[in-house]
Amino acid sequence: MFLLSLCMAAQDFQHLSLPNRELLSSERILYLMEDSEGCLWYATEGGGICRDDGQQVDIFRSDADHPDLLGSNNVGCLAEVGRHIIIGTFHGAYLLDKRDFSIQQLVEVDAKRIDDILVTRNGRVLLTSNKKIYEYSYSNKDSALTLETTYASRWKGTDCYVSHLFEDKSGRIWATQWNGGLLLKDGTTIND
Repeated sequence: MFLLSLCMAAQDFQHLSLPNRELLSSERILYLMEDSEGCLWYATEGGGICRDDGQQVDIFRSDADHPDLLGSNNVGCLAEVGRHIIIGTFHGAYLLDKRDFSIQQLVEVDAKRIDDILVTRNGRVLLTSNKKIYEYSYSNKDSALTLETTYASRWKGTDCYVSHLFEDKSGRIWATQWNGGLLLKDGTTIND
């Protein structure tokens, strides 16, 4: 009886094709999000990011015409804050302004793989890279991200990679580490 219910639950998933699949820069989608205007953003392996508004697909990637647009066309995570999309590549973090589609690098972040990005309910932005957690404040007034704090991700005295960030209903930030450790940001510090 138990196995039968598992099989039936699996049938609730349907395989669908993306309507604009042929317009994407890569079929290897690593992350998908919908922004506040209803556009879909695809983070791809090797193809940068794609913005799909239902009519057309805009592609943002480094190429011969724009060699330094992104540090890597491998993009693993995205987040929206204000009028910006934060792009987490395998070689640094970038900020795309949705008004004019300009892209700038977040220079405070190591030019390493960005593993996760979290925008908290109170508008803080946290991202993980190279055994660190970067915490930014965001100002709606001037639409700017300002680095507030950088935390070393430590477990039992050793720096460790953070794989995922999560905000619980109490507003505490949790970070999972690659070696199985768990960090808690409760207030102003990261505790292991």
